[in-house]
Amino acid sequence: MQTPRLKISIPGTTTQRKHRKPYFWYHIHKAAGSTVCKLAEANHEILHAPSAMLNCNWIYDQNHQWVRRLLPTLDEVKNCSQRLEEWERTKFSWSLIERPFSHTAMFCPESFGYGVALRDPIKLLESMLNYVDPLESLFKSRDDQYEATPEQLVQCLLRNMQESCPYKLGQAENSVWMFFDNPVVRLLGGPEVMELPLGGVSSTHANKVLELLVKFDIVTIVEEMDSDASHKKFQDILGWNVTSLAGRSRSNENSDKALLLTDAEKDIARDMNKHDYLVYNYFLHSGNHAS
Repeated sequence: MQTPRLKISIPGTTTQRKHRKPYFWYHIHKAAGSTVCKLAEANHEILHAPSAMLNCNWIYDQNHQWVRRLLPTLDEVKNCSQRLEEWERTKFSWSLIERPFSHTAMFCPESFGYGVALRDPIKLLESMLNYVDPLESLFKSRDDQYEATPEQLVQCLLRNMQESCPYKLGQAENSVWMFFDNPVVRLLGGPEVMELPLGGVSSTHANKVLELLVKFDIVTIVEEMDSDASHKKFQDILGWNVTSLAGRSRSNENSDKALLLTDAEKDIARDMNKHDYLVYNYFLHSGNHAS
């Protein structure tokens, strides 16, 4: 059976918006997902979930481990048919995905548009090292309590102690250490790539992610989201009139970070994240982003 091509209908919007597909935006943690959710809200998209509750994520597409521990059925990955059924039920125009991306179940380009924002891997790592989710801390399992802290991970992974690291790393999806080792390729490579051990990601995995992302409608760069060119692409592709948030500035983004990497540590982290840099630099330098 041919997959139907969906069209959204938002009263009072441009003709382009009325003829556009509903969107799934892939939310890489700490890569402007919350900003994009708020922009969607400001542009009167029909959100699948309120921004204040689930950050625009369909509850089955969120990656908060504490929610999935409380409701184990949320581990189920919804396929294209189920996504179509959900659209028929809610007529949403915008939703976010924030969990490992299953190419066979989650990628339905005949019916939905797709977008993602990529952030410089070092900035992504530093942001994650300084992030604390209070609810995640409340619902940690007993095993999680013994996992390495961000400071311990820096000591182990960036100061030549990997072979003798005494701390538990845990599963990649549930752990901060993933952000030292190609998180974008792990997330967009799917559940199997996600759970590879430290150092297990390869250029083959990165190239498969590139093959996926060139099929997305929008791939934007976080560091360029405030540029005129990026604003124009959001207007042209999505029909958005509001393309930036008042008061949002990245000019001093490190001012509130307690844990920052030294230049030597950044050099090691760049090498560890070389496959993420392959993906990031492709869209940064070749003009293939936001198009």
